[in-house]
Amino acid sequence: MKKTKTVLSSADQELFNQEFPEPIVRFKENLWQLPPPSWPIPLRLDSAGITWHDPGYHVCRPEGAMYYVLEYIVSGSGTLLVDGHTYTPGADTVYLLAPGVPHKYYTDRACPWEKIWFNVSGMLIDLLLNAYSLPGTVFVHHAQETLPYFRRGLEIVQKAPANGYVELAAVLHQIIATASRLEFLGNGLPVSPEGVLLKEYLDSHWKENVTLPRLAKVVGKSPVQTLRIFSRDWSTTPYLYQQELKQKMARQYLKHSDYPVREIARLLGFSNEFHFSGWFKRHCGVSPKYYRLDAASTE
Repeated sequence: MKKTKTVLSSADQELFNQEFPEPIVRFKENLWQLPPPSWPIPLRLDSAGITWHDPGYHVCRPEGAMYYVLEYIVSGSGTLLVDGHTYTPGADTVYLLAPGVPHKYYTDRACPWEKIWFNVSGMLIDLLLNAYSLPGTVFVHHAQETLPYFRRGLEIVQKAPANGYVELAAVLHQIIATASRLEFLGNGLPVSPEGVLLKEYLDSHWKENVTLPRLAKVVGKSPVQTLRIFSRDWSTTPYLYQQELKQKMARQYLKHSDYPVREIARLLGFSNEFHFSGWFKRHCGVSPKYYRLDAASTE
């Protein structure tokens, strides 16, 4: 499967190409690692740490990282370029970058970051992000509820107890679950009670072909009103949202299970594997078989 190339605007491309002088000494940060686990666990920690107020701090990965980058900005401000977008992470912001996605971030020299971060990988993270509907780049403002979990995770890595990976897995689950809830609530923006009900209904009936009239009955509105409510609250249509849910589940089954395509089609609510294969190729660009082979070859 071909990798999608990130397309930046001309202004953002100029920022991405901007050169920074390499520091004479290492950035002002502390870094820790956990000893390798003595038993199989679907989580790996590349490193964790805390970056102090360093006006020269910058990271550029044109090919992306081999792991998820999960960071909490304690104070300060800076710039993040990723996935064709420019973000300005400030205090109490959480962001997560997926493996293999080109990105660049650097602090504001006048108000440099202090931040806590984890570089993690493994099937556990993939499954958690899928379960909490957090695909691609995650960027959440006003995420101070997650700070105690970040501090607890850092404490675990520093002390490196015998069951450190198990304890860290629990903390990462708390961070992802909390970030999902905050993003679900629109990063602090108002979401109507009807919008919440509609999204919860689609999340619970994702494998069914939910029609707009059926969805309208959930909130007691007309189909036109229902479409307007959902589009306003979630910036997409119910149909497109449900299709994205199915695509995520299909990719997870193909990547992380040994189910034959016929069984995956049944689990996703398709009448047969040929219908599923045609649908998957239209939405993902390749056949289920090729996607599975490509996913296995890159692990």
